[in-house]
Amino acid sequence: MLHALVKAGLGHVCLSPGSRSAPLALAVAERSGLSRTVHVDERSAAYFALGYARAAGRPAALICTSGTAAANYLPALVEAHYSRVPLVVLTADRPRELRDTGAWQTIDQVRLYGGYARWFVDLGLPEPGADALRYARNVAGRAVATATGRPSGPVHINVPFREPLTPAWPPPVAPEADSDLAPGAAIHMPSAMVSAPDETVSALAERIAAEPRGLIVAGQPAGPQPPGPYASAVAALARRAGYPVLAEAAGGLRYGPHDRSLVVSHHDALLRCTEWAQRHEPRLVLRLGASPTWRQPSEFLARPADAFHVAIDPQLTWDDPHRVAALRLAVDEEPLCRALEQALQRRGVDRAAADAGSADRSWASEWLAADGAAAAELDRLLAQTLAGASVAWVYRELRRVLPDGALLCAANSMAVRDVDTFLPTSATSLRVMANRGAAGIDGAVSTALGAALGSGQPTVLLTGDLAFAHDLNGLSAASSPGVRAVIVVLDDGGGGIFDYLPLAAAAPDLLERYFRTPSGLDVEAACAAYGVACQAAAEPAELRAALRMPTPSCIEDGGRASAGPPVSDEAGASTGPPVGERTRVRPGTEAAVRVVHVRIDRVANTDFHRRYWAAVASALTAGDGS
Repeated sequence: MLHALVKAGLGHVCLSPGSRSAPLALAVAERSGLSRTVHVDERSAAYFALGYARAAGRPAALICTSGTAAANYLPALVEAHYSRVPLVVLTADRPRELRDTGAWQTIDQVRLYGGYARWFVDLGLPEPGADALRYARNVAGRAVATATGRPSGPVHINVPFREPLTPAWPPPVAPEADSDLAPGAAIHMPSAMVSAPDETVSALAERIAAEPRGLIVAGQPAGPQPPGPYASAVAALARRAGYPVLAEAAGGLRYGPHDRSLVVSHHDALLRCTEWAQRHEPRLVLRLGASPTWRQPSEFLARPADAFHVAIDPQLTWDDPHRVAALRLAVDEEPLCRALEQALQRRGVDRAAADAGSADRSWASEWLAADGAAAAELDRLLAQTLAGASVAWVYRELRRVLPDGALLCAANSMAVRDVDTFLPTSATSLRVMANRGAAGIDGAVSTALGAALGSGQPTVLLTGDLAFAHDLNGLSAASSPGVRAVIVVLDDGGGGIFDYLPLAAAAPDLLERYFRTPSGLDVEAACAAYGVACQAAAEPAELRAALRMPTPSCIEDGGRASAGPPVSDEAGASTGPPVGERTRVRPGTEAAVRVVHVRIDRVANTDFHRRYWAAVASALTAGDGS
């Protein structure tokens, strides 16, 4: 079964120790060419697998013992379900005669994850023979096909075992076990790009040609983020149509060498100005990826009653909280954008080349001028603000130091919103990722470390102190070979996002006691407990120094360098440190994973956000109406 999973495209396995899952763990141990990590905490393991699968674009597997170990996977599987990330979950179980009898460490694992699993199978007990081999291979192939199909998501294979759980070692090789042509070993091939019918493209292009007041909204795509050609295709369509692009940081349009001339990155601040927003309501909206993170853009886009909304939804997320989509296309974004751009070209539409001052040109120009005004106001306020009084300076420093191709992960609550608000656009290729499927704060550390391994790129996680505290056990994966990351903890004393609730002014005592919930966590001591380096940064120069990416040669693992790509033995197997042995940092070198602790004045930071929004509104209303 494991062989068939690998052949079908499995990229990584996250194991958690346990007795009942010993046969599965031993199968992984003897398998060459397979990347694997060991995690004591099943909840953290599941988020690590989620991050890996999203960043690598390949499914990851989870293996655990029976009982509540399997239940701890649920939060990450909920996120994988809604964000369309492929996972294969293998839960060991007691044989059927021990279920519902009070047997030790036995719970009902049948359909344990309910509707959050794309497919469930309760395997029969292992038995010899060709039929059993075909059965195992077929289940594995179908599992990967289902997990990576449309919509992508988690699948659950429940695997019962009777004792003895440890076979003779090494195990005998089953006949034809490594043959791709063995019965039942059919390999699933990924689906080709799905294109819209020509008549659909033609009808939509006709609408775009007739309507100059349009917007393209680019949110985080479901599943693995599309590569560079996606951004180029959207940018080309935007120029041809003359449509501004309301680009969230995770949408793939803000960063990279593609044309960003129509990208509007301060749209949240603009749309908080009610007067300006009412004058700039679109009549056509083309949305790619998830709906906006901030409430203001989401409500703004839903307001025009006569606007024609098109949702491009290849993963069938049905993401449409205001139920405004008049047309939903379950097709890939890149071929659709290219087809629409070509259809507009054949119709002679080229609004980017329109004369300055024309109606076709002024719509986009007004958006871009407003975006520039918002950027100028942010620069002005930052020049007058001390570092600790706002998080905004952290994001400016990030843009200066992140290398080309870096991965930036943002925890939920304020971090993911502030990336959108404060991280400037750049020609540097930067991939931004967040768990926006279910949008919980749990699993932030584990997801980022898994993504660091899956991407193979330098990775930075931005997280608040509460989200960091919620996944402290995720730091145990810091010793995993191939993981290079810097975790920036933005510590505002807990729950700063609740300061934006109306309750903050009406009942501050209730807010402090029941919502803000400061953890009192000693960040440095917590990191020390896991053997992870931690340093404080209170000003730009300190942060720049702290954000230097760990080098691939800084880690020891049994005498082998283990940062950078996963270390492989002669057979190509990724070899992690033995269970219980912590990877060591070479003297005089940088740790592969480290934490940077940035203290933020919560009251001053909340005030900075509000002053920024007010300054943008004042700048927009003080102009000539554009």
